[in-house]
Amino acid sequence: MIKNKFSLLILIFLAGLFINSCEETITGVSLPYKEQIVVRGVIEPNGKFEGIHLTRTLNPLDEYDYNKALVSDAEVNIISDNQSYKLNFNGDVYNNNDIQFLAGKQYQLDVKWKNHNPRASTFIPEQMENVELQYDTTTIYYDFEIRFSEKVIEVFAYIDAKPKNVYITGFLERGFEYFRDFSIYNYNQRDKDGKLKVVFAHFGFSDGMNNYDAIIRMIKNYEYFIDSYDEQYLNYYNTRYNGSMSGGIFGNEGLNIQWNVKGGLGLFIGRNRTIFKFN
Repeated sequence: MIKNKFSLLILIFLAGLFINSCEETITGVSLPYKEQIVVRGVIEPNGKFEGIHLTRTLNPLDEYDYNKALVSDAEVNIISDNQSYKLNFNGDVYNNNDIQFLAGKQYQLDVKWKNHNPRASTFIPEQMENVELQYDTTTIYYDFEIRFSEKVIEVFAYIDAKPKNVYITGFLERGFEYFRDFSIYNYNQRDKDGKLKVVFAHFGFSDGMNNYDAIIRMIKNYEYFIDSYDEQYLNYYNTRYNGSMSGGIFGNEGLNIQWNVKGGLGLFIGRNRTIFKFN
């Protein structure tokens, strides 16, 4: 009995040594790190430009600090039609109120900071024309652990898609944006008649004409939109969650995302929103 107790004490002692060894702090560890500039900029016509936001990547072993990451002393220029506009830092972004962004125009971004020179080029798509909103009832099927369905009213349109454009749709209610299940549409998805079907929203309803009529009245009061992007946005959109865990993609993550900025990370992209209502 005494021998068994002694053996048990020895096992407990050895286990304690093992646990203590596991808790030992490891120092002097480093990870490969390359500082890069992260660009965020969406350009739109009609005075909607909110500026160019610049940060730098931080060492992945450091705690993320926005003020440390923010780049406030870069030289930033936007060039169009051989005319260059210098952007000034205003406390958070770089901006220039003299730039008039126009649909159909090409724009280049040039950033210089220390030994970094991020560059990008984009154009602003034209607004959509001759778009007729439609609605119809349909059934959506979901496959989770069990398969189930939902009856919905679908709001859609057939548009004349343009090469080098991609489209995101949604609707507006009381100033809030609701995006259509985050689908993105492109020119190559046109049907045999050369039209591209885009869906703005699905509204669920129960059986009964009173409920159906109420939903239709509600649907006709909403505004619907198409955001037209430079097609470069498609690669970003399809890879935007690559490598993402927590935090923001503009922190220490997002390195596997396909950006359109050369010599850095991020997006400089043209966008144009067209808003519609039922007649």
